[in-house]
Amino acid sequence: MIVEGYGRTLSRPGLDLLRRELCTVAQTAFLETPRQLHSHLQGAIHAGATPEQVDGALAVVNPMLSFDAWKRVKELWRAVRDGLMPES
Repeated sequence: MIVEGYGRTLSRPGLDLLRRELCTVAQTAFLETPRQLHSHLQGAIHAGATPEQVDGALAVVNPMLSFDAWKRVKELWRAVRDGLMPES
C-alpha cells in the first residue's frame, strides 16, 4: 500500500495532491470500495478540497452508480464531511 498507493500513485508528478485525491475519490466511489473511499474523502479534505469540490468529484460518477450505491456513497461522504468540517 505504501509503495504502490503513496509511493507510485500519490507522489507521481503531474497532478497536485488535491486533484489526485479528488480523482481517487471518484474512482473509489465508482469501484464501490467504501473503506478506500472513506480514506480518500478524508485525504481530499486534508489536501485542501472544499466540500463543493468533493461534491463535484462524486457527481461525475453519480450517473454510473445504482441508486443504492449512490445512496451509500452520499451517506459516507456526509459522515466524513460532518466529522471533519466545523459546524457553521
